Amino acid sequence: MNPGMICKTSVRVPLSIRRGFTLIELLVVIAIIALLVGILLPALKEARKAGQGLKSAANLSGLAKAHAGYANDFQDSFVNPFTYADSANWTEFLFAATAQKPDAQTWVLQVNGPANRRSEPFAFFYNMQLVNYLTQSNNVTWSEAVIIPGDTQCADRTKRLIQQVVNDEPALVDASYLYSPTFWTSPERYASDTFISLGTSWAGASRYLRRNRFDQVIFPSAKALHWERGDFLTPVRSGPAGKVRTSPSWLSPDGNPQVTFVDGSVSKVKMSELHQAAASTDANVRDIYRPAGGIWNFPTDVLPEQGGPADTIWENGLNGTRSYLQFFWATRNGIKGRDVLR
Repeated sequence: MNPGMICKTSVRVPLSIRRGFTLIELLVVIAIIALLVGILLPALKEARKAGQGLKSAANLSGLAKAHAGYANDFQDSFVNPFTYADSANWTEFLFAATAQKPDAQTWVLQVNGPANRRSEPFAFFYNMQLVNYLTQSNNVTWSEAVIIPGDTQCADRTKRLIQQVVNDEPALVDASYLYSPTFWTSPERYASDTFISLGTSWAGASRYLRRNRFDQVIFPSAKALHWERGDFLTPVRSGPAGKVRTSPSWLSPDGNPQVTFVDGSVSKVKMSELHQAAASTDANVRDIYRPAGGIWNFPTDVLPEQGGPADTIWENGLNGTRSYLQFFWATRNGIKGRDVLR
């Protein structure tokens, strides 16, 4: 053997005595994984919420564009179904005649509602007229783009309703995004703190029904056109005994709903600021931002699907009341008024 060479031998360690992970090492690994999950989950949740918010903003932008297209074809007017005919049941609304169906189609919306709320349920169903206009087909009356991501109540209800057919007509299908009655009634109805009742007859109501136009809006960047019925990205709201795990309605000071305005812009609105403005000691500010008609008190028996006990989004006041002012719904001075602090 060459004395300059070193002989190396290898020793095989029996499997039975090889060292594995100790319990402490396993616990450390599990703790690290749990820590990483704890860090990542909130980030993923926030990313998901951001994605839902972006999709809802895109929906609102699409509604604004659809409304602008409608106006382009109907002499610059806002969507309005209530000036076609003198009818005893004047709360019916019409779909326009189309190539597929040359005769205009009449659907009864609400006949027996309270006098001061006549025609207002259309705020939930205007989407059907817009979809009808866009598709030029009375058979297509719903689009996924009218549902807020996260509004599972409206989504589930819609899936059920679109399967129903009554008297050879599909059921009325509402939207997650609302549309103010100020767009089809005259500004004079909302001139004071108490809006004017439309009454039960066409003759009385027709004095205040209007085919309002875009060019009549004085503050297009501050007049809400469509908005989210609830802030579904906020999981809690105020209750009589503290916070409750229910998303706030658009009226709640806890909410920040997204809104598209007449000028086509889309942004979040911090409702707590509107509540402060409506309660201002400065009459000039208060009378601008305090809506006409007092508090939201839309009766649940008029819209059982939208306002029933299962749909808790409408229980928006403390102690189970609807105690919030009707922001966006009954803008002071109607289409000539302002909904946000701009």
